[in-house]
Amino acid sequence: MPQYSYSPSLVGSGHLLEVCADHARITKGNKPAQIVNYADVKRARFFDISSPRRRSLGVELETGGRKFIAEYALFGPMNPDAEIYMEGARTLLQTLQAKRPDLDILSGPGRRDQILLFLFFCVIGLPIAVLGMLFASEQDARHVGLAMLALTLPIILMAWANRPWQRQLALDTTDLRPIPPERKPKTASPPPAVPWAGR
Repeated sequence: MPQYSYSPSLVGSGHLLEVCADHARITKGNKPAQIVNYADVKRARFFDISSPRRRSLGVELETGGRKFIAEYALFGPMNPDAEIYMEGARTLLQTLQAKRPDLDILSGPGRRDQILLFLFFCVIGLPIAVLGMLFASEQDARHVGLAMLALTLPIILMAWANRPWQRQLALDTTDLRPIPPERKPKTASPPPAVPWAGR
């Protein structure tokens, strides 16, 4: 039975993911273990959501009104357990796929999360776009307006990426790539030795 022990973020208690032949179990710190039987899974998805400060990865299995979630948060290059988590997520999804070939494993956030993210980026981007157009129409503040309009471009792209009417895509578990290990800061090389001038 494969076991994967990791910390889901830079702070907080560790998680233990156990992938068995017919079920999976996750223990989060001192909380009671969550168990999901593959035969009971109604919906399955792997999500990868990025924001300016963090990147969230997760496996979400739904069994009626219950959800089984194994997630991990990445903060820049500081990802000490990312490889362990991704190996556990890949093993879990591939085991589920082998046991339930009738079940599509979806990729991306759920419909509810997509609606919330879409509204969030629209609420942020619309006022900036309106103010940008107002400033751009004024001769003395045109550069400010153009800068604000340029700022709305990535917000529009994020809103479009999370549009709730897009088709949910099925995931091929072989596409799950490992996360690079934590990058260590480069140390400066010592200066080359200089021969003594008196020799």
